[in-house]
Amino acid sequence: MKKLSALAVLIPVFGLVVYTLFTTVAKADTSQLPNVPPGYEMVDLITDNGFENSTGGFAVMGSAAEGSVAQTSVNPIQGSKSLSLTVNSYGRVGFGNIFPWEGGPFSDSLTVKAKIRVESGNSGRQLKVCSIAYIQNNNEPLNTCQNFPINNQNVADVYLTQSLSAKQLYMAFFQFSLENSGSVVVTVDDAHLYVVRAQSNTPPPPTPVNGVCGSANGTTVPTIPTTNLCSVGAASSVNGSGPWTWTCAGT
Repeated sequence: MKKLSALAVLIPVFGLVVYTLFTTVAKADTSQLPNVPPGYEMVDLITDNGFENSTGGFAVMGSAAEGSVAQTSVNPIQGSKSLSLTVNSYGRVGFGNIFPWEGGPFSDSLTVKAKIRVESGNSGRQLKVCSIAYIQNNNEPLNTCQNFPINNQNVADVYLTQSLSAKQLYMAFFQFSLENSGSVVVTVDDAHLYVVRAQSNTPPPPTPVNGVCGSANGTTVPTIPTTNLCSVGAASSVNGSGPWTWTCAGT
């Protein structure tokens, strides 16, 4: 009995509100950037990356007691200004983008990139920096995070990327938080929130999957087989008179 396989298809199976669908295609230092597959492009949701003209859309993400955001010209990391953030007890400060309902981009990845210097804070505290994504119709966030100790002498490079597997993005966040009591002050510069999105806002091409013959393959039977022809895919008509042959086309 012969098995013939054909290709099949399988379609793969979130205080701050900024409604936007598309932004300017990103141009940046290519030394450390997310991969951009064919049919995708990279956009940067943050427009004033160096904070020379504004706070870049960064804000306290909860109540005012959670922290503060301001431009600073005191010892900037680069250029004439940087961003100064204060994160208080159990507080969250950052940048957020919410896309229109069911209008967000089908995305390959979400990446946070920046230069930071943790200036001061209570003893033993660490600043937590996260890339956070919410997928359309899913309330559970996807996130990747890193903790940074207090060290006002060193500038640290932040690069946090996570795969979104071509899912539709609903909300994206670049978040600083303190998961303890106390307070932390951080200087931020060269901040980016990259989305690698499909160039057309439709689901990406499906992934081919081979058809696979079922348990009837290779068996000896007195009559034409009619069951267990394929374990993956749709069976063709059965031909022959023993041995019998058929094909399994992917579904």
